[in-house]
Amino acid sequence: MFSRGLIWALSLLAASSQLPAAGQLAGPLPAAGLHVENAWLRQLLPGQNKTAGYFDIINNGLEPVTLVGASSNAAAAIEIHRIIYDGDMVRMRRVEKVVVAPGETVRFRPGGLHLMLFQVSALAEYTKVQLLTDTGGRIGAVFRQVPLGVE
Repeated sequence: MFSRGLIWALSLLAASSQLPAAGQLAGPLPAAGLHVENAWLRQLLPGQNKTAGYFDIINNGLEPVTLVGASSNAAAAIEIHRIIYDGDMVRMRRVEKVVVAPGETVRFRPGGLHLMLFQVSALAEYTKVQLLTDTGGRIGAVFRQVPLGVE
């Protein structure tokens, strides 16, 4: 049996430990409760090095999750964008964050929210993309390439 003093000292040592919390050793954790469906990238236009990506992101978790970006080996940079209609003008604007509430599905579609992939040299039939959250979480998805004119 351990004495009360030893148990108290061990619990104090554990509480004040400078060791990383579980999960920090393995890098960013996946964002709990989120998953991606219907992910696709538009085929590159001849002579172009940017394209758009579309998908549905579903939050089956209990907390809201905030998307702040994306990354992929296929592109030098990826940003979240939104199409804004202003009378006869159509503008594309960068979006800093997208909140996905619990139980909600956010759809990234042509004419609305989408990913813009920049400095793409070539697209494979399937491309891995990681969506990034404001807490460092990552949601991996595989986007299929779709020919021009097909949505």
